[in-house]
Amino acid sequence: VVMAIHNSNNSNNNRKETTKKGSSCRLMAVTFICMAALFWKEAPSPSSLYSSKDEWGSTAPGDDPGPTTTTTTTKSSNNHNHNVIAHNNNTTSRGPPVILTEELVERVRAQILRYIQTHCQGPSPRALQCSHELAKTLCLDRDDAISIQTPTVRNFTVRFGPWLTMPVGNEDRKVLHWTANGYLDFISWYIFFSGHVAYDRERQQRSLNHHNHNNHPPPPPLSYFESGAQNGVWASNTYTLGAQLGWTGLLVEPTQCGVCDVPWNRPTSDTVHAGLCARDSTMTVPNTSAFCQRPVVRSCVPSFPTEIPCYSLPTLLGTVRPRSWIDFFSLDIEDFTLDAWNSLDHSVTNIRHAVVERRKNIPPSVFDSSVFHQTILNNDYLLWKRNAFALVDTICPGVVVTASSSSSASSSPS
Repeated sequence: VVMAIHNSNNSNNNRKETTKKGSSCRLMAVTFICMAALFWKEAPSPSSLYSSKDEWGSTAPGDDPGPTTTTTTTKSSNNHNHNVIAHNNNTTSRGPPVILTEELVERVRAQILRYIQTHCQGPSPRALQCSHELAKTLCLDRDDAISIQTPTVRNFTVRFGPWLTMPVGNEDRKVLHWTANGYLDFISWYIFFSGHVAYDRERQQRSLNHHNHNNHPPPPPLSYFESGAQNGVWASNTYTLGAQLGWTGLLVEPTQCGVCDVPWNRPTSDTVHAGLCARDSTMTVPNTSAFCQRPVVRSCVPSFPTEIPCYSLPTLLGTVRPRSWIDFFSLDIEDFTLDAWNSLDHSVTNIRHAVVERRKNIPPSVFDSSVFHQTILNNDYLLWKRNAFALVDTICPGVVVTASSSSSASSSPS
């Protein structure tokens, strides 16, 4: 631009006869300067050409977006994760997760038992009907708090008598039937899976990863395993999980109940007629026709006695019925319990929470303390994966839990 002005002036001084042409050059130069100044004002700075956010609002690598908050809904899912209320994960306000320890589980367990004794009545402790007051106290009185299915079987092979009948929601017809001895199934479900006390850290992380990145798989459906299922109803630790809460599951029963009764009473479960042993072999089952009846299973004709397969747990869960993840694991097979548990390969199956029958030959030292927390409930051991469960941000007000600082952990979920 300067050179153009200079040339224009020289042209005007040296060539008087071209005055008109020089004036035109000066006019063009001034116009060019004005346009250049305007462009310089509106053009973006070099640094702004590399904005920290693109047109979709995503942050460019290397920029600090500041604290963010990721929140999942608290309404239970009706797809794969039935009856689980998601944990509110606020990354800006939460401190280290408070790990569910033996002390905390024992405190909540004792509190629930006191509530049952206060708010449930019946002809015996094995047939209690609970009030809506208990459902309200335990935050089970909202209709959207839990998804309940109607059992597909109405005529069972044995007389149906739940230990605990629990109303949920605000309708009398909406109830859960808990069948395990000593209300073990209800206590375990409420502490570990209802979403009112604790949440599974790995399951929650998988859910968040899937929500934020579609290429991450969702967490597996809630699942159970029960060996010693008997007829699938009487004293079952998993009946409510499968028949009413929509969990998927595997039932193992070596007696004739595994041929006729269990498939009839629990049609939504996968049933294996076999035993569990330390090593793969076979076993002979005695006649159990007095217990395994079939008044309505007319098409089923069990054989007595019978030679059946006896699997180790790695074979059963790794090959016969592959299960890489089990949320609730129940083992109650009398004298075979210890051998079956010792055969477990935790690298094959990730067991989150387990109930194992207490027997004289099964001391607490049998369970690896580096893998599981443990406590005792009546005649069973309650086990849960170490560092796997943590307290939810908002615990049900009816459940008073005071966690010590020593129970906090920043380690990754197991």
